[in-house]
Amino acid sequence: MNILLIEDSKGDIILIDSAFGELGISYSLTVKENGMKALSYIDEADLGNTELPDFIILDLNLPYISGFDLLQQIRQSGRLKDTPVIVFSSSAEGKDKLRALELGAAAYFTKPVDYNAYIATVESFLGIVNI
Repeated sequence: MNILLIEDSKGDIILIDSAFGELGISYSLTVKENGMKALSYIDEADLGNTELPDFIILDLNLPYISGFDLLQQIRQSGRLKDTPVIVFSSSAEGKDKLRALELGAAAYFTKPVDYNAYIATVESFLGIVNI
């Protein structure tokens, strides 16, 4: 399973990677730490120069380009437009969740503070993307 993680927090990157490892599944995690790098990846995917992810985990609060803007770009992308995007954000604001879903996110999760809850949340991703 190929996963694209768009996340700027080193701590969250480690936690997500660890949580997938705890689940005992075979996966490859590609990380883009800011909006510009993610946008470059989207462009490369459209050109057929990179392997497509099975799903994307997207933080909203990113340097350079917001997660909302990236979600719009993904939905307009030729090759990634149908790829499930799970928004995984520290924001618990209802307006953020609503906007993400309106822009085409498959789901919206608030980042938990407890590690066991983190693992359970990451496991929920798999059910949403049917993997």
